[in-house]
Amino acid sequence: MAGTDVSERPNCKLILVVDKEKNKVVWAEAGKDFVHVVRSFMALPMGTIVRLLEKYEPNQKSQIGCYNNLYKSVSDLPVDDFMREACKGMLLYPEKQCRQLHLNIDDDTECDEIFDLNIDGDKRSVIITENMKVEFASIAVVLDTLHGLGYENLDKLENICVDVGHKEVLSLLLCLFSSETPLTDVFLNKHSSCGMMTRLPDMPTLTSMQGRGEAEPNEVVSLTVFVRKRDMKVMCAESGHEFVDLLCIFLAVPLESVWELLTPSSVQLGCLGNFCTSMKSLFSTGDVVSTCMLPLEYSFQKSLLGDSYEMNNFSDLDYGSYDDGSSDSEEKPHDFSGFVKRLADYMILDDLTIKAANSYSPTAFLMELDVGFKEIKPHEINISKTQVCH
Repeated sequence: MAGTDVSERPNCKLILVVDKEKNKVVWAEAGKDFVHVVRSFMALPMGTIVRLLEKYEPNQKSQIGCYNNLYKSVSDLPVDDFMREACKGMLLYPEKQCRQLHLNIDDDTECDEIFDLNIDGDKRSVIITENMKVEFASIAVVLDTLHGLGYENLDKLENICVDVGHKEVLSLLLCLFSSETPLTDVFLNKHSSCGMMTRLPDMPTLTSMQGRGEAEPNEVVSLTVFVRKRDMKVMCAESGHEFVDLLCIFLAVPLESVWELLTPSSVQLGCLGNFCTSMKSLFSTGDVVSTCMLPLEYSFQKSLLGDSYEMNNFSDLDYGSYDDGSSDSEEKPHDFSGFVKRLADYMILDDLTIKAANSYSPTAFLMELDVGFKEIKPHEINISKTQVCH
């Protein structure tokens, strides 16, 4: 709940099975309270994850790719740059689809009771392996895990009961993106890899991306990128409101949706794939995993993400004043989509830092680059739905 001191928060219990010689967690046994907490990870919007990790892990390397830069850019943009006052808040404090849990992750607002997590499986405990694969606990699962890891008996293993509070939950959430041994990093205080993002596989180059998506004009966002000729490194991009709206929507997308976008590619982020795959398989009906949707107010005209939207009654929503930056007073329903004002231009740096055109000097920026003007070449880019997922 809002305003609750971290020290006053309730704790969950977790049993760690530890290899004493290697000082590593082999697996953990968790009851329904902890299961509810980690299941709620799936419904957390990425903007909420960034905000929580920055607040509670200030001394850690809590960068999630360029999400932190994107979040800060939205935070730094003046309210006047948004179509409605509520738009900025919707991105910095996006709605999440989770009910009030035993251990509430987000302390700014109470979770919305959009669905019920009380299904039959909630009464069963689970086994969570070190690489974050989750299965319902059973003797067969324990034996299979021991055999798979090469243990002939339990002589080298011991049980440790630990209290899991708000800090541990957030550390686990961070390590989910960056570590191959999250449980060891969090609970045995190793932190050997937690917080350091692993290198991503090579993404499509600028040359291979050009011209794609032209056959789908209704699903394309256009922008101009400026690249350094010798190595084709993107220095910056200039765009209108549509591309910025597209970037902003990533802050409201739930973690589950991010994983689904990455699934067709070879991108690997820590143990995120193992966790999401097993959670979706384990709780495949009537729960958070099958009902993660963006609220309707997060939709915009060129919806390239392909996410489902929750069907809210738009007329019942209070968005405050509306201003699209144009002189046309007639407001059509689709005009309410999007976040930033129309008829505005933006510069986007390679690290997804966004600057409104009226807040920077193009001349000063080019001087700061310290690159010969003849070395910079503009490219017109059309981004299709396939490229958004990368």
